[in-house]
Amino acid sequence: MRAERGFFDGRTFDDFLFRPGKGRVGSRRDVRLSGRFTAGIPLELPIVSANMDSVTEAPMARALALEGGIGVVHRALPIEAQAAEVERVKRSHGWVVEEPLALPRQATLRQAREMIRAHGITGLLIEEERGSGVLAGLLSNRDIPWGPGHDGEPVETFMTPFPRLVTGQPGIALEEAERVLYERRIEKLPLVDGERRIRGLITKSDIRLARERPDSSKDAKGRLRVAAAIGARGDYLERAAALLEAGADALVVDIAHGHSEVMEQAVRGLRDRFSPAVELVCGNIGTAEGARFLRDLGAAAVKVGIGPGRGCRTRLETAAGVPQLQAIHEVRTALGGSVPIIADGGIRNDKDLFLALVCGADSVMLGSMLSGTDPPSAVRTSWM
Repeated sequence: MRAERGFFDGRTFDDFLFRPGKGRVGSRRDVRLSGRFTAGIPLELPIVSANMDSVTEAPMARALALEGGIGVVHRALPIEAQAAEVERVKRSHGWVVEEPLALPRQATLRQAREMIRAHGITGLLIEEERGSGVLAGLLSNRDIPWGPGHDGEPVETFMTPFPRLVTGQPGIALEEAERVLYERRIEKLPLVDGERRIRGLITKSDIRLARERPDSSKDAKGRLRVAAAIGARGDYLERAAALLEAGADALVVDIAHGHSEVMEQAVRGLRDRFSPAVELVCGNIGTAEGARFLRDLGAAAVKVGIGPGRGCRTRLETAAGVPQLQAIHEVRTALGGSVPIIADGGIRNDKDLFLALVCGADSVMLGSMLSGTDPPSAVRTSWM
């Protein structure tokens, strides 16, 4: 890969085969694939689902996080809808559900069924009055009668009332919560303070998931990680605020040409408004100069790829781009290990993932390989 007289003799995925050598690994299971999405977000599986409307909403982001990767929720949605997708991922699992969904005791069974169906959960906490936060009882699937005959009746008729519930104190250790769940043969432990106000929820299914999926991508509270895309103009600041409020672990400032004044203005606007701790992934770029530009702006990771993807028309419409492995290698040489690199685009076969990683990427973003697919069924959310 060399530059001569202004022209690049670049290489990309199908230009390489590795000559086989003597194997030193007893099993492929022994090979660790851990990488980084950003400097502050490690991945056990270095795969990122692309912020495309046919790829990543809450189900795909949740599935990727459970496997040790991360998804980027696309921005072809109204702000509130995109934030809701992020919130669905953050609320789906966690060591403690901090704000579990609840209905007032006067709500009808029909309303409970609709909320359970809409959020894909198996039960609800019931509060004394709407918004009071005072626990009145608990309604699980096994409390709900079959058929629509009781839909107009209040949920208090069917719930397990507070005096019969086993509850825990806020801040209870997970080991203690697990012991209580086992000894009392229950599956959920509402956390309430001295005034019966709801302070969280711990479920057996979430504790079990933590044991069964030790490599899943989780934040400090045990919630699944998720990123979300924003633009660089228009409502990008309002969108960023809503996504961070919903719990997004990183924002992906995603534009076709990241090495630009538009990107510079956007990043400065985000840094002026939000905490420096907010993880900003910036892209796309395809050159060493572009990579250094984003690093100096303070990007937590750079996204590399100018038009290599099957669904991208940048090269066809502008004749601009760099062969993808050339771009990855060039960016890695420029940045060393100072900023993580996300290889975005051009992955058509399994071996392309390997090539992108060995040429310098820390993780690989997949679009067309995941587009139109159904994410694998995750463990059903028990409470939200």
